[in-house]
Amino acid sequence: MDKLERLAYWKSVAVDAVRAAGRDGVAEFEEIVFKNEDDLFAFFDCFRPDGACLERVFAGVVGGDEILQRLRRIYELKETATAFGYFVVRRPAPATPERLVELTTRRLDKVRQIAIDFGESELASLLEELPEIKIKREAIPQQTRSDVYAPGAIVYDVTGDWFSGLGPIQSDALLLHEALYSIACDYKIAYYLLWPLYQRSTEIEDPFAPYFELWTHGALPFFGKPGLVTVYVTGDS
Repeated sequence: MDKLERLAYWKSVAVDAVRAAGRDGVAEFEEIVFKNEDDLFAFFDCFRPDGACLERVFAGVVGGDEILQRLRRIYELKETATAFGYFVVRRPAPATPERLVELTTRRLDKVRQIAIDFGESELASLLEELPEIKIKREAIPQQTRSDVYAPGAIVYDVTGDWFSGLGPIQSDALLLHEALYSIACDYKIAYYLLWPLYQRSTEIEDPFAPYFELWTHGALPFFGKPGLVTVYVTGDS
């Protein structure tokens, strides 16, 4: 099927999922026409609470089985509140401080590999030695999140630019990029979910997996200054 046919098919699956869940707004949703990928924002919210009908979204789609396997892990979380269609982990999978440090260490090593592969020597040099990792049981401060001068801002730019330069295998699942981004308003989650289409384009193995694992634990690592990464942990363990 062509792009518009694929989008129309996905809309019909979403309508069936909303109807099967007994949710309101089915009639209004049926009137919506998906014309491009941007119209798929919050698409996966339609499959709450348990991901029913998701297998139909990926039926016959190249790489669909592998993407579906990753996506189902989100629906298996005990509770994800919705804010503007986003999935927000409220009851994260429990993790010890040691586990959070381990995952953060793996995350930093993946970023270092990406920086080397991308030729970003400044970032690679910052990660030659493992930064100190601190765990804080609190939400990340807004001013910290928006600090454009922190090394974390470099991490964001470099990993995004590196990913954009990769060559995926062709699949209709690439049309779901905006839909997958809108799950958590986080490109790194979308990169992880789509990785089966990109894995042949680099020797770096599953570079966003540690970040995804941290997310399931309600944890967000932030590289605030050279030599220090703070892991902010929220949710009810």
